[in-house]
Amino acid sequence: MKNRRRGGNQAVSTASGLRPASAFVAVGTVLLAVSGKAAHLAFFAPGTQPEPVAEVTAPWPKFEVTDRFGRALAISIECFDVTTSPRALWRTHTPDRIANMLAAEFMDESGADILARMLPAPPVGEPAGLVRVAVPRLLRFEADAAERVDGWISTGGLEEGEGPLDGIWLWPLGDDTFTLEWAPAIALSEDARLRHLGKDLAGRPDLWTRRLLGELGTLVEEAHAGDLPQEIARRLAGLSKNEQRAALRDAIWA
Repeated sequence: MKNRRRGGNQAVSTASGLRPASAFVAVGTVLLAVSGKAAHLAFFAPGTQPEPVAEVTAPWPKFEVTDRFGRALAISIECFDVTTSPRALWRTHTPDRIANMLAAEFMDESGADILARMLPAPPVGEPAGLVRVAVPRLLRFEADAAERVDGWISTGGLEEGEGPLDGIWLWPLGDDTFTLEWAPAIALSEDARLRHLGKDLAGRPDLWTRRLLGELGTLVEEAHAGDLPQEIARRLAGLSKNEQRAALRDAIWA
């Protein structure tokens, strides 16, 4: 835009030859046209609005066997399988609560039935619901270390606890060494969690499992005195102290 002065009066001209007021009117007209078209599409144009709530439905198999009179003899029944990993679930959830919630979706199984299916089959003649370390490596304790572990179990903490840890025991291996045996439904129960962590953390089973694994990790480090199994040592090499503790918790849980 160029400004020129003539005889004290200011005249305004543009490169396109249009006056400024005409340009504003043209732009405003275009904007009004676009707004009107959008309003028409939104409120008056035919069609259906998209449904914001997502719906996921499985395809229904169209299979049916009927007799010559059209009466159904066999029809398709939609069903699904539930696959779970107890080792993954129980680190952040309460075992019996999961089992009871699943049982609510089944007509012929109780929470106790489902929990039993999540646990490994017990040895012949031994009670159900127990898990024993099959091939103890990290969780193998000599007599002195086993005494320290026994103190941790009986007091509920390395320094000071709220009473014994229910559902966790030492198991003799027969060569003056020990490993652990535990009942997940008892050790990770809500009652145990509330007793040791308090009612304020009733909804945080992950914190209870983290505490158990953290203190057990300290006992494992003491028991092995820096001589961890080779594959674990390689996994921890080059990690920071916090990362090493997290990796050791994962290895113990596994």
